[in-house]
Amino acid sequence: MSSPLVSGGGGSAEVGTSCRSIISDATQAGIALPLPYDQRGADALLTDLAEPNQLGDDVLDWLIDLPAGARTAPEGSASTTPPTPRYA
Repeated sequence: MSSPLVSGGGGSAEVGTSCRSIISDATQAGIALPLPYDQRGADALLTDLAEPNQLGDDVLDWLIDLPAGARTAPEGSASTTPPTPRYA
């Protein structure tokens, strides 16, 4: 079974790019990858995302909601900052 996070449908390359961007932005910001990827590395995490059902909830939670301090991204990259409403 595929995950909408990493594959499936017409946007599989775009979604894979999204995961890669999230991981890259986090590591560039000095945010540690979730266990055991803090030791295995970002490439291992990206490889294992091909089978997301085999990953622990803590790993998927990390991708969905980065730890505190991860709310900004390098300029020109995928941002983890929620959009500001235009009309409040």
